Amino acid sequence: CVTHGGAFAFLPDRGEVTARMHDGATQTFYGLVRNSNFALLQPLPLTLFIIGVVSFATALEYSLAKDPRGVIALAALVGFFTVHLIRSRYPRSIVIGASALSPLMPFYLLVVAVTALTRSLLGVPMSWHRRLLPPQ
Repeated sequence: CVTHGGAFAFLPDRGEVTARMHDGATQTFYGLVRNSNFALLQPLPLTLFIIGVVSFATALEYSLAKDPRGVIALAALVGFFTVHLIRSRYPRSIVIGASALSPLMPFYLLVVAVTALTRSLLGVPMSWHRRLLPPQ
């Protein structure tokens, strides 16, 4: 149990255990929307999210202006993310793929956050495994 000091481990895939979190990109997106809906209403996650998006947008702006500081900042952000993945003991294929896509993640997470907050403000119910969840 992680709560009591345990850790997650990734085991070689021998076909003995299967798990399915979501079926495809659409379910994954709405799963993230559902989970971020609560987190983004909390002060610390919201603050960290805003800092991350602003940092990335600033680094991208400098990079597009061909300012070396932007390229260095983007490389640092990708590097920090990659180190996090490696230290988290993710399989190599996940580390490589996620690191390569990491420059796009702030945009994707921004769409997830805006969708979650819009649904919350409009009172659109969330669902999980075909069950409606109470509004948050």
